[in-house]
Amino acid sequence: MTYLTYQITRLKAFSMYLWAVIQAILRHNDSSRMTIRTDQETIEVEALMMVACNGPREGGGFHVAPQADPADGILDYAMIERVSRLMMFRLLPEVMNGTHARFKPVRLGTFRTMDIQLSRPLPIHTDGEMFAGFQSEITGLQLELLGRALRLIV
Repeated sequence: MTYLTYQITRLKAFSMYLWAVIQAILRHNDSSRMTIRTDQETIEVEALMMVACNGPREGGGFHVAPQADPADGILDYAMIERVSRLMMFRLLPEVMNGTHARFKPVRLGTFRTMDIQLSRPLPIHTDGEMFAGFQSEITGLQLELLGRALRLIV
């Protein structure tokens, strides 16, 4: 979705991100087989979206990880398994409100370390900036929370 926001010049803030999400659902509803290992669990899933979060909001205000707290010493994740475009549109207002966890294809959790292996390269963004685009060959990613590496004032 982040790469689509670079193409939107007339909209700003939340409306820009909302339009980018709609475009992403319409254009790129491809899932990837993921093996995710955290310090708490191992998950093998076909997923459309996987987001690691330090705070509850992303993309201009979407409540992607409603329980995330930047001061709690853990990271949160939100994942949506492979679903139809129609179901993604059904989930969209739920993600906007932070009520999407009640749906079966949605999984929320926490971790300190995470290793993700992908069946194919996917675009990756970090804090709204492209880290790896569609031409990337990245099929693995490791995330680790480093305590006291960044001081946050909450």
